[in-house]
Amino acid sequence: MSAVTMDEAARRFLVHVELEQGRSKNTVTAYGKDIAGMLEFSRGRGCEALGDIGIAELRGWLAAQRSAGLSSTTMARRATAVRMFFARASSYISRACCVLMPSGCSQ
Repeated sequence: MSAVTMDEAARRFLVHVELEQGRSKNTVTAYGKDIAGMLEFSRGRGCEALGDIGIAELRGWLAAQRSAGLSSTTMARRATAVRMFFARASSYISRACCVLMPSGCSQ
């Protein structure tokens, strides 16, 4: 299987959320912004592929959200969107599964 780019993985995730999970347009839009923000933050830290994103990037991203003064509700939604994204993206890369979802890791 050829490598899936971060942006392509995000696009596929949003299609899944909308069509397969039946989430509302507003939810899909919010999740899209959440994922895009996390990916942009990770790129700023030198991550060029999904497999480059680790717990340090995710913790840093969440800390930046907290520093920006976001509400607990918004932070919870963003964390949920990212967790769902990596659960879906684990089929494209093995490292995401191991780093972010240890109980689901087959390695």
